[in-house]
Amino acid sequence: MAGQFVDEYSFKRSNQVVTLGVKTSVKITIDPQLLFQRLTAIADWYYEDVSGLFKYELSSVLSSLFDNTGLPRLAQKSQLADAMLKLGDCTIDLAENNIDKRKHFMVDHCCTEFLGQKNMTFGSIFDLYLNYITQRFSEATVVFDGYLEGPSIKDTTHLRRCNKTIGNQVKFGPDTPFKSKKDSCLSNSENKQTFIKHLGSHLVNHGITVRHATVDADLLIVETAIEHAQQGITYTIGEDTDLLVLLC
Repeated sequence: MAGQFVDEYSFKRSNQVVTLGVKTSVKITIDPQLLFQRLTAIADWYYEDVSGLFKYELSSVLSSLFDNTGLPRLAQKSQLADAMLKLGDCTIDLAENNIDKRKHFMVDHCCTEFLGQKNMTFGSIFDLYLNYITQRFSEATVVFDGYLEGPSIKDTTHLRRCNKTIGNQVKFGPDTPFKSKKDSCLSNSENKQTFIKHLGSHLVNHGITVRHATVDADLLIVETAIEHAQQGITYTIGEDTDLLVLLC
């Protein structure tokens, strides 16, 4: 710009300001919680009693219960677990093998991660799950969630885990090579239910007891654990705080 007249200088298109006047459509994203906070803060300056303002809808969703995505806010269940564990440590260390393998074990299938690698067949992945169970537990019952029985309390959790994106449905069997990404494959409830069905059958064929919940497996895990506990010591293997609360 140095040495040039202002009225003769022309900016490059990438350096030009884009005004609202040249826009054919304008999309404005509003954070309802931030807007709610600003409105109530301003109201304190002009109204002695702001209670009358709350009869109007100040946000589309209740910000104390829902986040900006419209999904319910996550409960801080880990804090509840920490408070309960301070009363006494009830955890066990599987790595040190300091548990009696002759007892019965209730295993939440979420404890067994999706161990497969790309291009492995699903049958090989099922074998990895089988080895995980047989090498650690002499007698075990594995409980699976259900995903195709209609709405459940876990629907929002599933949406949050897959970031609201649902992968394509994949037809596969034990001999099918696994070629897609793990998160994309398991974000589709049809794929997850098919995987659980084949995996459960594979475990049953090798002598592992399997139970399928209609929707969420936590209650079924605890109920089954109580049944086995009447016959002998039963360990519940899981990572969900809900299991700890239900058992207590």
